[in-house]
Amino acid sequence: MPAPRWAKSLLLLGLSSLVALLMAEGALRLYESVWPTRYTQPSLYVEDYFTGSTHRAGASGWWTAEGRAHVRINSQTLRDWEHTLAKPDGVFRIAVLGDSYAEALQVPVEATFWHLMQTRLNQMACASLANREVEVINFGVAGYGTAQELLTLQHRALAYEPDLVLLAFVTGNDVRNNHKALEGSTERPYFTLEGGQLVLDDGFRAVLGMDEYSLVNGVYQRQVAAWKQAWLLAEQYFHLVRMVHQVGNDVKSYLAHRNDLVSAPVIQEATTPEATAAATVLEAGLDSQVYLPVPPTPIWAEAWQVTDALVAEINRLARSHQARFFLASLSSGAQVHPDPAARRLSAEQLGVPDLLAPDRHLQSVAQAEGIPFEMLVPTLRQWAELNGQCVHGFDNAEPCGGHWNEQGHRIAGERLAERLCEVVTGGPPPAAQG
Repeated sequence: MPAPRWAKSLLLLGLSSLVALLMAEGALRLYESVWPTRYTQPSLYVEDYFTGSTHRAGASGWWTAEGRAHVRINSQTLRDWEHTLAKPDGVFRIAVLGDSYAEALQVPVEATFWHLMQTRLNQMACASLANREVEVINFGVAGYGTAQELLTLQHRALAYEPDLVLLAFVTGNDVRNNHKALEGSTERPYFTLEGGQLVLDDGFRAVLGMDEYSLVNGVYQRQVAAWKQAWLLAEQYFHLVRMVHQVGNDVKSYLAHRNDLVSAPVIQEATTPEATAAATVLEAGLDSQVYLPVPPTPIWAEAWQVTDALVAEINRLARSHQARFFLASLSSGAQVHPDPAARRLSAEQLGVPDLLAPDRHLQSVAQAEGIPFEMLVPTLRQWAELNGQCVHGFDNAEPCGGHWNEQGHRIAGERLAERLCEVVTGGPPPAAQG
């Protein structure tokens, strides 16, 4: 009996759609090979029981949305080489906690500040590190705030037995990341202060449907719906699926942050090169409110209070596991622009004397808690001004804005190595050997 006419039409429609999708996928791959776009970047992230999101183990591909680098996530979900869980004899381990600056998709892994810091430390004759090899392990994940970094230390990094924990703090958005009302996302953990104590808000697990998790061989796992497994697999291999995912993320990000952008201080329309540079104060993903000496609203004051408590808790947790703690404040493009006039204009338009208020705040927290601290802005700014070059930005993205370029990573890595050598020896570092 011949198939009904409607069945033939349906089959023809399905085959035609499949051919069209395959042709679109092929065209997109061809286009991507010549003109890479941010919408077909590798699928690097998965949901996580502890932090809301983390890297997808084994993911790899070319990152070209800002800078250009081949990215590979190791089997332990880190953007790093493989590391043994047990610390080898004769090794001094440093765990780096951070966000996209530490993740550093924009540059090759060999050019990241944490890898260069490791290289530099191994060249130094630091007395306390005599005959010990320094091994740096990078736990940075894009979008993380201090809350997720604390949870990463608690549930992942401490298992590697670090001798020192370094928190790479990005003043431009870490404070906002730590407060639900400012961040807007319900798919990440937050802490609140109740009676002076940090209390975890784990409502993100219900939002992400994580009620079905169970502990299997020391790892939290859950049964994922078949359709979602298929989607995640398709996202890993097909550019079209990645593009749909990225567009969806862009829409969610816009909806989450549009209120913050509306309430931010108004910057004059850029009419000069200096004013154009000053506009990086409000570059995408960063906040101008943190540059104000006094929090502009009660919510911002609360965000700072929670942030201070999180830094103190990371310090306490590291020390309770016999690890030193080191706090470093990084930089934004506006803070370290090579043109002093551009920096002054940025400050004037925000009505502040300079752009160092958040870094000074962290410095005061570090002093109160007895935490070794490094403010990287002066070092980066001095180099940028002397050389007339930006330490942020890439040719295919925002000039002098966005993340550190290779120069920024190099300078930061070298300076942090010098400071860490001081911390572990109690004195200034000796000259590098060789």
